[in-house]
Amino acid sequence: RKIATVGWTLDILFSFVRGYEVGGVVEMRPRRVALQYLKTWLAFDFAIVSMDIYMVVRYWAKGPFISLLRALRLLRLIRVIKMS
Repeated sequence: RKIATVGWTLDILFSFVRGYEVGGVVEMRPRRVALQYLKTWLAFDFAIVSMDIYMVVRYWAKGPFISLLRALRLLRLIRVIKMS
């Protein structure tokens, strides 16, 4: 779990420099890539990674709240599958 959380946290950083496609052209200008990420996925990614970090810190906790957090992590996986 800890390794995955570190990986997703690094993915947030890499998303600031990873290009995106617009009208068949890949946009790679750093400023535009960063602004696009800020406008689209950053809030979602940050929320999911924050929950992962919370779960790592409170790994011993049980209950319905943790189950909800795990279900929300599934949304992150769906996003990754959608992007590929």
